[in-house]
Amino acid sequence: MKYIRFAKKSMLVIVLVMIISLLGAGAAWADVYNAKNVISDMNSAAYWIIKAQNTSTVLLTAAEIQALNNKIYGLGATYARDMTKYPETVNGDALADEIDAFAPDKKLYDEGSLVDEDYFDDIHDNMDAGGLNSEQEVEWGVCVKNTAMKSAPIPKILSDEADDWAYDDFQNSTLLVNEPVAILHESDDGEWYWVAMYNCNGWVKASDVAKCNSHSQWVSLQNPTSFLMVTANEFQLDANIYTTSLSELTLSMGTKLPLATMADADGSSIDGRLPYGNYVVKIPTRDSNGLLEYKLALIPMSKDVHVGYLPYTTANVLNQAFKMLGDRYGWGGTLAARDCSMFTMDIYRTFGINLPRNTTGQAKTPGKITDLTAMNTAAKTTAIAGLRPGSLLQMPGHIMIYLGKVGDRLYVISAAGTIGVAQTGSATPAVIKARGTFVNDLTMLRSTGATWLDSMTTAVEIPATSSTPTTPTTPTEVEVVKNPFNDIGNSPYYDSIVRLAADGVINGRTATTFAPADKITRGEFATVLSRAFNLEQDKAYAESMFKDVKNYPLAGYVGAVAKAKFMTGIATNLFTPKAQLSYKDTKAMLWKVLNQEVSDSATAESILESVGADLAGTGAISREEIAHAVDELLQSLAQLQ
Repeated sequence: MKYIRFAKKSMLVIVLVMIISLLGAGAAWADVYNAKNVISDMNSAAYWIIKAQNTSTVLLTAAEIQALNNKIYGLGATYARDMTKYPETVNGDALADEIDAFAPDKKLYDEGSLVDEDYFDDIHDNMDAGGLNSEQEVEWGVCVKNTAMKSAPIPKILSDEADDWAYDDFQNSTLLVNEPVAILHESDDGEWYWVAMYNCNGWVKASDVAKCNSHSQWVSLQNPTSFLMVTANEFQLDANIYTTSLSELTLSMGTKLPLATMADADGSSIDGRLPYGNYVVKIPTRDSNGLLEYKLALIPMSKDVHVGYLPYTTANVLNQAFKMLGDRYGWGGTLAARDCSMFTMDIYRTFGINLPRNTTGQAKTPGKITDLTAMNTAAKTTAIAGLRPGSLLQMPGHIMIYLGKVGDRLYVISAAGTIGVAQTGSATPAVIKARGTFVNDLTMLRSTGATWLDSMTTAVEIPATSSTPTTPTTPTEVEVVKNPFNDIGNSPYYDSIVRLAADGVINGRTATTFAPADKITRGEFATVLSRAFNLEQDKAYAESMFKDVKNYPLAGYVGAVAKAKFMTGIATNLFTPKAQLSYKDTKAMLWKVLNQEVSDSATAESILESVGADLAGTGAISREEIAHAVDELLQSLAQLQ
């Protein structure tokens, strides 16, 4: 059979992809909305992993990551710093200038209502920047919950648009549970601290920070002997009536929690439970005096966590990114969401890599930095196509994760605030609040009307690898195939068409054109299936079964699939080979194929759900869609060998 041509190249990746496909993940995508030029299969890390090379190779060791972090800190405190070396006093005048930089220069709205200037006078007074000493002594703290960092001690969301209640102009970032902070100042009302974290400064709620007894205690907490890394998007601890400060506490990707020792846990119950099947971690809380007190907590082994940092591999970068697919975008962390640079920052934190907070800083991350600014479109395409998937791409105000190339298109995933959408009859695009995390290709427009590709300024590959673009392949492919067609460059199913054409499974309309959008007939589909499974043509069988295939040039293929029970007629003695094939019939015929090729019905159903995720349309199906469905079917079957 044709699918036996696939060789076993990477058992690890094959098992990964098979597990994902057999779980039927694709079934959930049938009704998902996608950006233009994105197909549902692209909403999976596995789709991109199988196209890349050496995705399980560890790119940096722990020692190399530490060296990288030191280089990041070397960019300057504006971007990032080693918090263990934070000074114990700071210049009060410089700090006062930084705090006093708050100066609203535009109209701001609170849930649609214009904010009075007197409100900001009160906020400014509460900052108490004049109360700083010339040499301000630093205190030390740890966040006890995820908390918003703001440029002013303002508890509510203030936006520069009356109808935009989900964009906070004063949100700087979000600090995670157990985040170490240097406490530099306290607001006049005592409810806010001005703090420094490793890559950002701002105001946080004082009630969300526990103070340490000493600087030495604070430093020692930053490098625990063993720790648990939260690799999930987020999850909550169980409800807890014994330690209410931990009850349903949210833990987000990148959170680092010290593991308790056996002596700490002592084998006894924790909050009324035995720890069986759980990790025992230490989570910071505030005692009655606001001082740090670690409490033991249970995190089930079933949660998406990892002991220590995740290995820094391409596959892990992509897997982490797709855990946030579909999430809300939140400027600076508004509404406990992530903006574009928080999205990338949290991904890389799971590997122990401390990226700067903003897009400009992240674009300076040591590695192979490619300045794309002066390149034309073709040169940018070549440079980006040569990147390792998981690399950073930056344009003014936005940063993203590069996924790979399909056909002539380059794809990324990011948390995006706004996009441009072309308007008929206008050179100016409509500006749409996207406010989400999604996959798109770089032909997407910005609010300026320029494409993302033409707006791209910087590519960062960490660490640097060869700049030579690699042809995307599946993990089981043993040959690089050439595209003979000049009309499939923009097809989302480019790879499938090229693979099947190279194997002689599907032909073009001519030697150089495929006609991807043309509809396919039942007779043509019979030909594709017959060739895909190396079935022997049987014209005599076809003519004995169907009276409408006599003199039909593809009758031998019709007989082959009918004999193999892959396809049936639409009525007694009628095959209607020239009738267009519908989405519904395609799915039914694929099910017949699976019934013959897969002995386990549950496995067959799972494969059909995955392969058929894009077959939810109505009417006739196109040639490119058939190529994709058959290619996916062959790959799924190959993974069972």
